[in-house]
Amino acid sequence: MGKVISYVESHYPETISVNKIADILEINRSHLYRVFKKSMGIGLEEYILNVRFTNALLLLKKNEYTTKQIAESVGFQDYPNFLKTFKKRYGVTPKHYRSDPFETEH
Repeated sequence: MGKVISYVESHYPETISVNKIADILEINRSHLYRVFKKSMGIGLEEYILNVRFTNALLLLKKNEYTTKQIAESVGFQDYPNFLKTFKKRYGVTPKHYRSDPFETEH
């Protein structure tokens, strides 16, 4: 799993998928998914999202970039999807999180 984790952490801002990672590692996509989920307790897609949101939260706290710039820099090509997924995960919008990151559960 080390290679997968390392790849995701190095390439999360890019368009990555389970298929792409499986191709790079030259293993079957289904096998990669099963092994990753068994080892990590979550699916690879969810892990990629976790890495992206962890980095987005850090950037929101710094308050140096717009939320759209942050979304793009962590790998979200679709800004409305970033907003929707962020609110679903954290219960607030990115702007609200930025205004009081300690009030938000995450």
